[in-house]
Amino acid sequence: MGEDDAGDRGEFREIGLTENSAVVIDAFRAVGLSDDCRRTWRIIYDCPYAALPDLCAATSLDESAVRECVRSLIDVGFLRTCDEGPLRVRCADPSVVIETHLIRREREAAQSAAELVALRSLVHPLFEEFQRGGSLGSRSTSFEVIESIDEIRRELYAAVDRVRSDIRTLDPGALSEERNLAIMQPAIGPELEVLARGVRDRSILDARILSDPALVAIQAEFRSHGALVRTMPDVPCRVTILDRALALVAIEPRFNKGAILIRVPSLIDSLIFMFDGLWPTAQPVFELDDSDVPTPRGPRILEFMAAGMKDEKIARALGVGPRTIRRDIYELKESLGVSSRTEIVAAAARRGWL
Repeated sequence: MGEDDAGDRGEFREIGLTENSAVVIDAFRAVGLSDDCRRTWRIIYDCPYAALPDLCAATSLDESAVRECVRSLIDVGFLRTCDEGPLRVRCADPSVVIETHLIRREREAAQSAAELVALRSLVHPLFEEFQRGGSLGSRSTSFEVIESIDEIRRELYAAVDRVRSDIRTLDPGALSEERNLAIMQPAIGPELEVLARGVRDRSILDARILSDPALVAIQAEFRSHGALVRTMPDVPCRVTILDRALALVAIEPRFNKGAILIRVPSLIDSLIFMFDGLWPTAQPVFELDDSDVPTPRGPRILEFMAAGMKDEKIARALGVGPRTIRRDIYELKESLGVSSRTEIVAAAARRGWL
């Protein structure tokens, strides 16, 4: 037992109680009751006629806290109401309380398992139904040209909803940082939902996209949820490949003037072959080797800065003082040849440190 439990033993001896055992402590914690509740129950167990002032003195709690403990003990079942004693309560057999709690939890678990089985049984029929109907599912053509940006987004989001295993993306960016941000922001929610489902998501971005700190912050959030991002100087085309079932290829990548939907397996395999060939040559983002950056904490500091964290918060996260972080940031500025903090993230991204 730890120091807290040793303290309990001392309190119990003052009023002639036996010490608590580890199994009693575990039992109370297993049902979510606090140590204060445990001490209150033990006093009532050993001194059934203890009054409220006795409990306050023995637990060092005020009256309202003791009453709250008693209510919690009654709710869980460790105390039962009765007509005897100052508090009108009696202690229940702990083994019966825990067994009752166990049976209830087992029933809840069995019900949850049955609900999960029922939900899983709906996945395939719903997928088949959606494939047969709806704006995307009703189409069976191998190629389709769509010109409206809104329609492209609808098709892409519908496909993302159905993706099962992986997404590959090549992105050359738009003509301006404002346009890049306008394109990226609507995709944040769907992207996070995909990552939450465990889908493997890899993107190769044009390195110029990460000259904007706002875009770097978005990519940093994606990375924190499992996405993998790499950059290269000139991405040849805009392509999104979902599983091995669908590919969207932009007609004019930097102008967003339409896309071709491809459902031909052999062509999709060719696009995957192209992507997988480019991936090893692209520069990893947020996957730094410490030796590449001038300070030992550099990789983590750059990631935190990209996510918009202030010096004090970075210092707490890394377990050092704010002055140390400011010194590291100064060294990063010197190494990158920039004069202000706001330029660090963009310069680090261009150099391949992010």
